[in-house]
Amino acid sequence: MIDRAAPTTAVVADEVWHITRVWPGDPTPLEARLGDEVRGGRLRSDGTVELLDPDDDAKLPALGALAHRGELVSHRPGKRAVVRLDETFAKAVRRGRAGGVADAHERGAAAFGHAFAVPEIAARQGDAIELTIVPGRTLDALGADPATPDGAWRAAWRSWREAWTSSVAGGELDGLAPHTVGDEARILREWADHAALRIGAGSAQLLREAAERLIQGLERAVPNPERIAHRDLHDKQLLWDDDRGIGLIDLDTCARADPALDLGNLLAHAELAESQGRWTPDRARAAAADSAPAAAERGVEAPRVAAWRRGALSRIAGLHVLRPPGREAAHRDLFRMMVEDSRNA
Repeated sequence: MIDRAAPTTAVVADEVWHITRVWPGDPTPLEARLGDEVRGGRLRSDGTVELLDPDDDAKLPALGALAHRGELVSHRPGKRAVVRLDETFAKAVRRGRAGGVADAHERGAAAFGHAFAVPEIAARQGDAIELTIVPGRTLDALGADPATPDGAWRAAWRSWREAWTSSVAGGELDGLAPHTVGDEARILREWADHAALRIGAGSAQLLREAAERLIQGLERAVPNPERIAHRDLHDKQLLWDDDRGIGLIDLDTCARADPALDLGNLLAHAELAESQGRWTPDRARAAAADSAPAAAERGVEAPRVAAWRRGALSRIAGLHVLRPPGREAAHRDLFRMMVEDSRNA
């Protein structure tokens, strides 16, 4: 892996693109924006940034044609891209993966669709699937907008709580793969290694030791019975519409897991939104306020939620330390977590 921090901007053809998202890899995949325009790209070993035309991503063979029909919304080179078409969203995936993604989405939609507004598959063609549009604004955008009334903010989160508790109580588990503490431990170790490359040799071992203690905390906490879990539940996956209520997207990650996983992940993302300055502290607290009663309604033990939340905070900070917009806040969060962990060890 390239041990090099991504620049904040890249000048391409005399235009200044802002680097917004970065992922681990060699060369390092990234996403850049120029106003509303999105391009995937790579950070090369010499520090230069290469932006890709949608036709140039050989691992996403459907992307070029889709991008010519609509607006590219996101692009993780070599992995996945989303294009907004006239009446649908299309996901371009790696060759041969579309069937599995579609099947996973249908299982997730069956589990969550009775309580949330969810996208339906509109078409499956080649290495892409098209999904219907879920109305509303993401809770990320809603929380960042100063014009959002407090009443609407609270209503959105109450609606999430009602829909989540209903889904966890009755969500169908057949066909869903399990996501265990062992699976999460592997992910935490991977992200600790990624982050360690960016925070300096003196702190790298402390970070890895902190990750091991987080894993031990997950292993010690008494597990809850497996239920339906979104597995990537956060404020950008939830949408609020005054008429349709609460919506949920990106359902192909769903799994059988401890329901504390989703609660911990959602709490960690609310803290991230506050840490990055996207939400005010009052909005972050209001967002988190429904998590405890939601857990209590489904018998999810608070220590278990806390353990998954700590793990999610570490994983999220490990990702955002790679990304220019959230890098400074992620550095602070990682060092704060290491200090707190060392005091509690």
